[in-house]
Amino acid sequence: MNPSPASALNPFSTPSSIPTAFSSANSLPPSPRGARAPRVRSSRRLTPQTISSQSSERLSSAFVASGSPASLAHPASSPSSRPEQSASPSAPASPTPAPSTARLAAVHLPQAPQAGDLSDFSAAFSSGDATGASRFASDRVATSTAVAAGKGAGETGSFSPTERDCLSPQQQHRELVSPYVGQMLLEDMLTGRMVEDACARLYYMGKTAGFVHLYTGQEAVSSGVIKLLRPDDAVVSTYRDHVHATSKGVPVREVMAELFGKATGCSKGRGGSMHMFSKEHNMIGGFAFIGEQIPVALGYAFSAAYRRFAMGDKSDPKADQVAVCFLGDGTTNMGQLYEALNIAALSKLPIIFVVENNNWAIGMAAQRSTAIPAVWQRAESFGVAGVEVDGMDVLAVRGAARRAIDRARRGEGPTLIEALTYRFRGHSVADPDEMRAVKQKEAWVVRDPIKSFEEELKRLGYANDETIAATRTKVKALVDDAVKFAETSPDPDVQECGQFIFAPPYADAGKPEPLTKEQLHEYAVALKQELDAKARVKAGDKTPQPSVLQSDNPPIVID
Repeated sequence: MNPSPASALNPFSTPSSIPTAFSSANSLPPSPRGARAPRVRSSRRLTPQTISSQSSERLSSAFVASGSPASLAHPASSPSSRPEQSASPSAPASPTPAPSTARLAAVHLPQAPQAGDLSDFSAAFSSGDATGASRFASDRVATSTAVAAGKGAGETGSFSPTERDCLSPQQQHRELVSPYVGQMLLEDMLTGRMVEDACARLYYMGKTAGFVHLYTGQEAVSSGVIKLLRPDDAVVSTYRDHVHATSKGVPVREVMAELFGKATGCSKGRGGSMHMFSKEHNMIGGFAFIGEQIPVALGYAFSAAYRRFAMGDKSDPKADQVAVCFLGDGTTNMGQLYEALNIAALSKLPIIFVVENNNWAIGMAAQRSTAIPAVWQRAESFGVAGVEVDGMDVLAVRGAARRAIDRARRGEGPTLIEALTYRFRGHSVADPDEMRAVKQKEAWVVRDPIKSFEEELKRLGYANDETIAATRTKVKALVDDAVKFAETSPDPDVQECGQFIFAPPYADAGKPEPLTKEQLHEYAVALKQELDAKARVKAGDKTPQPSVLQSDNPPIVID
């Protein structure tokens, strides 16, 4: 049974179907003109008057949380939170936010301030008020611990409708994990952080060179998504690709050697910081120019879908592989994304677009360059499921990613995940990072995804100070070993400078032997038989016509 438009867009739906582009009918089901599937998350209509208010709500909800699990009350069910009862008589009337934004306000903001208060709170935070961010780091752990202890069960938690309606989208997505998975995620995030710290240190010592962009602060996104993938799934990255590579399984030694430009690097020293590549691990590479990775990821997803649906290759264990395309918020203003969203939706391709929204495109703040800052909403225009998630919370990212991956494997098409995150360093190691306010950076650092996750593991009883210290020591030894390996590895052979640049010329590939007259005659006879057989079928002859050209031993074919 084909899914309804609602299930096609809903990342939590389970029905599966063959993508239209690969079905035998190759036609869209009839639907009334203008009919649109409901959104994954509701929001009020965007107008120039509401964009500014919505941006403020997003900024506020990204930084602060409620004081305790008991305060997770929906505004509609809490009399004290209703605007008509709590607003000051002298305060100007403000529009009531849509359910989704109201729920965000109730969950993430202290004492559930009204929509009219959001702009003031956002302005205070932007000017350097780090109190809310400090509260988020501790209260989010308390909330998630309470959820894990009594509100959920199983893989991702099972909430009653009432309980789920009181949780933010980020908390709805959070995934409950075992101690083993928790340890694995912590090790992966620590590996990424220490690799980047070593990279910065070595760059300033003059041991590495080139353009280097660090991922520090965004580790929860990489670990939350990539550690759910299979080895045959593909990751297509940006110029900020070191941590994506280590999360995908590329050995830390090879990543570090590539940063040094050594022959033992994953790209043989030819790619450097921005071009990590490993065919063995399906790390399809980092791309230096923004947007150019998107068509590559789309092509990988198309090839997987084509093998599965057009060629019927469902017995292949790779038949349901997926592609994950990472991109930044600045790239979402490039045309490649919208072309890819259109094609991905049209053919229900198994691709996940992960937008790492760190609020800055080099030195350009998102609010100055983007008319609609809520990137996930843009997916709706193409019929693609869009999800916003807390990119500083590895379990929130993991929960959203699991649903997106499951949808892709079921043949339900693409998902766009917008992960709200922040980079702790400048755009590159050469960037003094003077564009961003110091207090703003300090407020985000309080939400360090690694420290927050360590505290959560301790609260859950999965770790303590001693085990965390041991994990840090283990990862540090791994990174130190990688640095020594890179330093002592050989440089690429200068004689190989011209290799692996152009495809080998035809002369080097070897010319085929000339055809004999007998071979030409054999092909001509077979071709005439084929044409005669097609003519008989066209004339109405229903007798099976054997095809010489399609037999197990066809004659040589001239191209």
